[in-house]
Amino acid sequence: MKKVLLFASILMVLVVFFAACNHNTPPDETEPTEPTESIGLEFVSNGDGTCVVKGRGTCKDVNVRIPAISPTGDRVTSIGKDAFYYEFRLFSIEIPGSVASIGEDAFANCQDLITVVISDGVTTIGSSAFKDCSSLSTIVIPDSVTSIGSSAFKDCSSLSTIVIPDSVTSIGSEAFSGCSSLSAIDISDSVTSIDRATFSGCSSLSTI
Repeated sequence: MKKVLLFASILMVLVVFFAACNHNTPPDETEPTEPTESIGLEFVSNGDGTCVVKGRGTCKDVNVRIPAISPTGDRVTSIGKDAFYYEFRLFSIEIPGSVASIGEDAFANCQDLITVVISDGVTTIGSSAFKDCSSLSTIVIPDSVTSIGSSAFKDCSSLSTIVIPDSVTSIGSEAFSGCSSLSAIDISDSVTSIDRATFSGCSSLSTI
């Protein structure tokens, strides 16, 4: 009987001890980490310390953040032609300030693409760069951009508003053609060239 009581007493002490330890354990205060650049993208070196984004490669991210520096140490200065052409399950793209140009058809037909963030540094948005991105609703064109190529945003039917910064001097033909949801566009006086049919098919456009 004494052994039973002794065992029970020891067990009770252990229970109290572990309960106290758990009570005094501080909660996990680890702060959420900032999202990092996407891994697995395909790059091609220019041989001069810079490189071009060639494609999605093995990257499975649906929200892609292009790095300013490639895994081999080259500075990323452009998004190549057809780099993300017709990619599915690509919801957002963030382009760093190291990039100067977005190539022809770079993101064309990315029909799941909703948001594009272009950092200050990009000067050229190539022809058909975002053509047929039917879900694209949000894009900010930075003050560094000087030219928007032909059909750059053609048939982006979800795009409702866009601001053309003072830095832009030319807008190519059909750049915003078929943007049926586009209701307002702000064009600065610095734009000296707007080609034909730039806003054709913008049936909701009421303010320029």
